[in-house]
Amino acid sequence: MFDLRRKNLIYKAIDLERVFPPKLIKALNGLFSVLAIFLFLVLFKPEILGLNIEQAFAFFLLSFCFFMVGVIYLIFLDSLRENFLIKLSLAERISGEVSIKSLNLAEHLDFRVARAAIRANKFCQNRGIVLNVFSIIFYLWQDPRGELIFNKFGLDRNIFKEKLKSELEKIKQDDNINKQEFDSVFEKAASLAINNFHRHIEIRDFLLAAVEECEGFKEIIAGLDMDYDDVNHVTAWEDYLEYDIKKKKQFWRLDNLMKQRGIGKQWAAGYTVNLDKYSVEVTSIIKKQNLSIQLIGHQKEIYAIERILARSGENNVLLVGRAGSGRSTVAYSFAQKVIEGRSFSNLNDKRVLELDMQAVLAGLDTPGEILERLKIIFSEAVSSGNVILVIDEIHNYLGSDRGPAAVDITSVILPYLSSSSFQVIGITTYEGWHKYVENNASVKNLFVKVEVIEPTVEETILILEDMLPGLEVRYKISVSYRVLRDIVKLTERYIQDAPFPEKAIDILTETFVYTAAKGEKAILPEDINKIISERVEVPVGTIQETEREKLLALEQRIHQRIINQEEAVKLISEAMRRARVGIRGGKRPIGSFLFLGPTGVGKTETSKALAEAYYGSAERMIRFDMSEYQEVSSINRLIGSIEIGEPGLFTKAISDNPFSLILLDEIEKAHPNILNLFLQVFDEGWITDAFGKKISLTDCIIIGTSNAGAELIRQKVKEEKNLESFKEDLTDYLLKNGVFKPEFLNRFDAVVIFRPLTHEHLIKIAILMMNDLSKRLLEGMGIRLVVNPDLIEKIVELGYQPEFGARPMRRVIQDEIESRIAKKILEISLKRGDFIEIKANEIGG
Repeated sequence: MFDLRRKNLIYKAIDLERVFPPKLIKALNGLFSVLAIFLFLVLFKPEILGLNIEQAFAFFLLSFCFFMVGVIYLIFLDSLRENFLIKLSLAERISGEVSIKSLNLAEHLDFRVARAAIRANKFCQNRGIVLNVFSIIFYLWQDPRGELIFNKFGLDRNIFKEKLKSELEKIKQDDNINKQEFDSVFEKAASLAINNFHRHIEIRDFLLAAVEECEGFKEIIAGLDMDYDDVNHVTAWEDYLEYDIKKKKQFWRLDNLMKQRGIGKQWAAGYTVNLDKYSVEVTSIIKKQNLSIQLIGHQKEIYAIERILARSGENNVLLVGRAGSGRSTVAYSFAQKVIEGRSFSNLNDKRVLELDMQAVLAGLDTPGEILERLKIIFSEAVSSGNVILVIDEIHNYLGSDRGPAAVDITSVILPYLSSSSFQVIGITTYEGWHKYVENNASVKNLFVKVEVIEPTVEETILILEDMLPGLEVRYKISVSYRVLRDIVKLTERYIQDAPFPEKAIDILTETFVYTAAKGEKAILPEDINKIISERVEVPVGTIQETEREKLLALEQRIHQRIINQEEAVKLISEAMRRARVGIRGGKRPIGSFLFLGPTGVGKTETSKALAEAYYGSAERMIRFDMSEYQEVSSINRLIGSIEIGEPGLFTKAISDNPFSLILLDEIEKAHPNILNLFLQVFDEGWITDAFGKKISLTDCIIIGTSNAGAELIRQKVKEEKNLESFKEDLTDYLLKNGVFKPEFLNRFDAVVIFRPLTHEHLIKIAILMMNDLSKRLLEGMGIRLVVNPDLIEKIVELGYQPEFGARPMRRVIQDEIESRIAKKILEISLKRGDFIEIKANEIGG
């Protein structure tokens, strides 16, 4: 039931604000407050206005009374809006036996939804139609908070108006459908309000119900590439912002009062002139850099710091994590809790200072002078008794093996670290921990390690939302929730060399600068796609027409470089199309293939052609000769070694180039333990290096090549057997001879057999090779090469060795053709535009 005629206090507030609009009252209040202040000053010299003291006081009192009446009215109106007589939640007011269908849900709306419903009802009555969900949503746009929510959706008001018109036409034709939809939306909204323990049906409850039950609104949200969960997130975000604003206005709250430091707190500790000179208060850093410090995703780490520093005895903390994962933010958040008195009692009101090591080192030439200065600073921190010192990238100052210009402060800091009056929060990376702390027992034993875990996708979105208001004000540019969501989603996939939240924050700030330079007022999803595409040099976002044509004609593009091998080309082309449109499964690599066949039949060349066709350049192919990894110890070369602090060749190459084709050449020669390492890569799309860093291969194509079974392939081809018919025989051969294990072969998306090349294939390959040589000559020197069929036949004749495929032909071209061309160019001084011809009878002599 939904009857707007039965009204509660909220509707009284709506009627009252229609008669006395709050904006008008606030404007009059401002006027009366200025007038009251002016008349108060006139009391000291009333003759200025030609008044006596009694008249001046009367006018002052009158102005002040009008001002107070306005204040009381606004407070009373707010109380009516909140329906102050109701203290219980909707769930508590409705007994379990009462059905939602039997309630008049209009009496349980909050002020904003009720006001929109009344305005929408008037709008519908004027047009001779019944009240509907779409009209209420439209009038929520007139509410400041409703407008903010729709802006965060990225919803265009004009588009919504057009949709409203079409919905009203539908209602005129069939009112029954509207009634069912209207009832289901408000019943669903009431259920959500009950589940969320709200006192009334709020905007969040109503919009979530609308996106679930109202088909028209659901279509609009889907058109914005959003769904129920996104609407839930945006409305929850706005709920939090409104709550936060209200909380900050209530200055009398204890947590607001605690933010103001007591007078003379710093005087209760020792004098620290040198410490103050070479360090900075963390609160000053937060204010100077305009940092928004919220405890998002790192509560566990902050509590660990509090627990460690609050205990008696040696209590120093070492924050370990990837650069950009929020290590400094964790330290600053802890400092803010301490300064505001929200931490443990023996930590509250301590000074948290960050040591400025650059300032410490400035102006000094010898290590002895630097260490002496540090000794003075540390001594003052101890004597002060209320200092917690933060040292960023502390690993840069520990250890004597850093080179002649490095400073090792180990000898100075160790005696202080063991003192209960000296507390340090060191910040380091995993590499710094393994290389300079873990192996140094004297330092390691004086710190408690706290790992700073990279925030999740959901936490990173919250971090961006927390930063957003300040950025929007600074750049005067608006940002929708979808933009933030896309930034996090795309950076998670495409940027592997930096952690959350750093990479998401970098893209967000870069996009603000880019949009401001264009003179636009809003960041669009297309802007995010462009920035990330330029950063990683891979197409991101909606498939453009040129790229669509490229993907559809992928087989033809690859066959421009590859002769024969139709099955291989077809399989990899289909895998790439699936990957680009986003329908491949999970986070596995784009495709993983095992190429089997004799030497020189095009396995490596197919891989290069694929890298060029999909990633834009053959340089995107990363080749590993697996014959170099035949020993189990060589696994350290792939994933790195903690002992020597060196990254792995494989993991570093993928981390630096996450969009690459990985060619594992002669994969059968690698040690079995190394092959086992790739089982997880093929299945889950990631590998962990020796330092614990997770490397994603989600956007890689992995191709293993092998000559194993080459003789069997030649034999079956001679017998004119179909490839598919003897693939099972070849697999059995590989398993029986122990070349590969079953679980390894099964991880590949496909095992692709490459046929030996026939004479006809070699002719075509020779033509491709000579065309490539002609192109290089023309582009490099402007000389045109004349190639005739006899020369092609002679190249094939000289280079035909069935067991080596097309490789000998490349050597023939290099030794017989390129060498003669070079000699002729030097002998007859060819210039740009000249022609050169090598005849068949000139080679092979």
